[in-house]
Amino acid sequence: MKMKHFITTLIIMMFASKVMAHSSHYEGLKKIEMDVVRNGEVIGYTNYYFEKENEIMTVKNYTKFKVKLMGVTVFS
Repeated sequence: MKMKHFITTLIIMMFASKVMAHSSHYEGLKKIEMDVVRNGEVIGYTNYYFEKENEIMTVKNYTKFKVKLMGVTVFS
């Protein structure tokens, strides 16, 4: 019974609070570009774009990569 109470309390706390992140030190940040590397080889990229309107910061992520196994693409 204690575990059920703990899990219920945890779920309520997670969904009842609003996330207020400190982002003022990211004012000039527009994008972050990263390569996706596997076994020393670049297999794709992931890019993050930041937009701020009023006091709301929106982060968009674009990711593209391809994994090959024995010459066959198994994940992209």
